[in-house]
Amino acid sequence: MSWFPLLEDDIPLIDKPLDPTRRRILILTGSVGAGHDSAAYELRNMLQSRGAYVEVQDYIDALPLLIRFLYKESYGPTIQYAPWAFELMFVLLEYTLVQYCVIYFLGVRPSLSKVEKWVQGFDSVVSTYPVASQALGVLRGRNLLDVTTFTYLIDPAFHQTWFHNGIDVYATPYVDAISQASKYNIEVNQVRPLVGEKFSKDTTSTRIAMRQRLGIHSTELLIVVVSGSLGIGNVSKTVSEILRLPGIRVLLLCGHNEDLRMEMQYCSGVIALGWRMDLEKLYAAADVMVHNAGGMSFAEALVIGIPVVMYLPIPGHGRANASELAKWGAVSWAKTPEELHASITDAVMQRSRVRLGN
Repeated sequence: MSWFPLLEDDIPLIDKPLDPTRRRILILTGSVGAGHDSAAYELRNMLQSRGAYVEVQDYIDALPLLIRFLYKESYGPTIQYAPWAFELMFVLLEYTLVQYCVIYFLGVRPSLSKVEKWVQGFDSVVSTYPVASQALGVLRGRNLLDVTTFTYLIDPAFHQTWFHNGIDVYATPYVDAISQASKYNIEVNQVRPLVGEKFSKDTTSTRIAMRQRLGIHSTELLIVVVSGSLGIGNVSKTVSEILRLPGIRVLLLCGHNEDLRMEMQYCSGVIALGWRMDLEKLYAAADVMVHNAGGMSFAEALVIGIPVVMYLPIPGHGRANASELAKWGAVSWAKTPEELHASITDAVMQRSRVRLGN
C-alpha cells in the first residue's frame, strides 16, 4: 500500500531521541466524535514512552458552556436530520471570510484566554482538532505563543479550517494527501499514523477467536459497518442493502447510539454492538469494512489490513474523504446498491487472493 506507508522516523512530531530541552508537550484534542481523542491519546502514549511529559486537554473545555453545548450536541443531530445544512456549512467554511466569522467568533475568540494559560510551561503544542489549530495560530499572531506548534491532520481530505499561518508543522499519515497542500499554500509532512500498536499485531489467531465468539461460521462472510462513535448516517439502509448478498453477516458498530443498537439488534443476520474498546479484534474478524466517514477508523482498518468500501458517506468531511480516498484508489466508493454489492464482492476476492499468496 504505497499510499499509506508506516514510517519508522516520524520526525518532526516525535524526535528520536527526544530532545531533553523540549520534553514538555501539550496536546489539544476535541471531544466531538472520537477520532480527535484517539489520535491525541495515541500520540501521548508514544511520547511518554520516549520520556516526555505530556498533557492532553480537550479544547471544547476552553469554551463557554453554551458554545460548548453547541459544538458537542449539535454535530450529530445536524448530520442526521439536516445533512444539507452540514454540507453547506462545510463548503462555506472553505472561504476565509466565512471561516473568520463563524470559527473565530464562535470557536476561537471565546477560548483564547484559557488556551493561553494551558500552553504556559510547555515546549511544544500539538493539535488534533481544527478549531484548536486556529486558536494556536491566533495566539502566535498576537505574540502570545512562542513554542513550536504542530497540527496532525486526521482526515485524508484537507479543509481550510485546519490551516493557519501561525502553525509551524502540519502532518498527515497519507502520502497521497500531500498533493492537496498546494491548494492551501502550505507544506505538509508525512508521519506514521497515530494508531495503536495493537492494530498492527498478527491477527490470524485473533480473527479465529473473535469469529468463534461472534458465532460466525467459517463459510460466512462478515462485513463490519462503521459509522463513527455517534453511530450516525443512513446506517439501517446500508445494513439492509448489504444483507441482500447471500452468505453475509453484518457486524454493526453503533458506537454511543443506543437507539440504533436497540433498533438493529433483532434484525436477522445482524450483530449490533455498542461502544467497544476491542476494535482491533472486531476488525480482524471481519472480511470487509463498510464505512461512511473516513478518519481514524479508516486508518485503523488500513493498518490491520481490512479492505474498505465507502457507502452513503455523511455530509461534509465524510463525502470529501470518500472522494479523496477513491481518487487514490485506497477505497471503493459505492454510489448505488449494485455498486455496493460489486465492491464488497471484489474486496473479498482480492483479500482471498492475498491470503492465498497469489
